[in-house]
Amino acid sequence: MAHGGRFAGAVPSPPHRPLSAVAVRLCGMTSVTAHDYAWIRSSPLFRHALESGYTLTLVQGVAPGDVVRVMGAEPLGVCTGVDALIGRQQELRDASDYWDESFISGAFTVPGAGGDWTLVLHFDGGVGMRPRFLEALSAHGRAVAHSTNGGMPIDLFHWYEGGELRTTFE
Repeated sequence: MAHGGRFAGAVPSPPHRPLSAVAVRLCGMTSVTAHDYAWIRSSPLFRHALESGYTLTLVQGVAPGDVVRVMGAEPLGVCTGVDALIGRQQELRDASDYWDESFISGAFTVPGAGGDWTLVLHFDGGVGMRPRFLEALSAHGRAVAHSTNGGMPIDLFHWYEGGELRTTFE
């Protein structure tokens, strides 16, 4: 989190639930329907992320605390859940009359291919994870990041592996 980034703490992973209809269909190689994505219209998280801009990064084999350390973030404590993370971001914005490139992030561990991954969610206006962080974080594995700048037509994807950019596209 360059330029005054802040870290609101590790957000615990969501409770384990049965596979969703989408996951079952994907595993079974059947078609996905529009109904499978209906939750998007009613999701406060999805709405906030699209309106304010976000970066979602997955880092393979690096613990949340180590990811935050590499990013040079300023720890601000721990919060639980996405609503609390959004609230912390709003508090940061309300505390200042200008945009200083600070933002709140949350990080937690998720299971994935090849072991544990750290998921980092930034409400950063789509600034994105800096390349130098992705290079360092992927040195012994992978890091992938997707960002969008809050309703504007810019969506970016980056895939790093072994410390090098493998692919990127808009």
